[in-house]
Amino acid sequence: MRFFTMANDGRLTDFLRFLQVFFAFNPEKNLHVIPFDDGFEKISKIINEDERLIFVPADPGIDSIGQAVYADEYYRPDVPAWRYFRKFNVFCGHDEPFFFLDVNSVVLSSWEDEWYFSEIDRNSVYFRGPSAIRRTLPKDHFSLTLTELGLKSSSGYNMGGFISHGGVFDTALALTLARPELRKVFGRAPEQAFMALYLGVFGIDNGLMTSIAPSIRFRYDGGQLIFQDGKTIVGDAPEHIILATKYTRVDYTPHPREMDEILSQRLSMIGKPRS
Repeated sequence: MRFFTMANDGRLTDFLRFLQVFFAFNPEKNLHVIPFDDGFEKISKIINEDERLIFVPADPGIDSIGQAVYADEYYRPDVPAWRYFRKFNVFCGHDEPFFFLDVNSVVLSSWEDEWYFSEIDRNSVYFRGPSAIRRTLPKDHFSLTLTELGLKSSSGYNMGGFISHGGVFDTALALTLARPELRKVFGRAPEQAFMALYLGVFGIDNGLMTSIAPSIRFRYDGGQLIFQDGKTIVGDAPEHIILATKYTRVDYTPHPREMDEILSQRLSMIGKPRS
């Protein structure tokens, strides 16, 4: 099992926090790191100094896919839209099952393979949640076509967290789809729109992770939290295991008090984060 995230020096604070929490819950795992762009010097140094971290080189073919569709368009100031296609590097160079999680995520449980990967099919991709309506597939006719072809979410998927196997996304096949006209039917989320297209056109099984592991959650909606057997569970719904959640602000805190208590408990066992 491989575990991935993606970062650059601009997200260094996020990256250090992600490492701190990831290894607090998963001290025996390795973490593969994809460079979001060339601003990677500081993170590269950290990777070189920590044997648990594995650098994933960016495949130029994947860059070409994003550039073919989005050209010089920017997702936000100083961030070309095609850079987000680098998430697809998780599929390159191996044939193992893997888990990808955005770097602005908070891991809250041990990522033990058997309790949420046991049912995943070899030719499939499962996601943490659906995309926001019209963020990925804004054109109803295009969305309908893809669902007719086998896409199981009419809005597409949120790629902030997903599981699959290496090789499911084939760069050479994807390049045959890449063309600037796609931008007319794609929404604001670059890699999510292309993933939806790829899943539909090539008949890749897809769905939400909760469809194969109903107990896992990727958000905290309140209630008592209990940490036991490597898992953070919701006290009044012990069948619900919070695998990870996500924050979108620059400030990492405050978390809800219940979540802070779990994090403090785990972090106290490994000391302070690297600075």
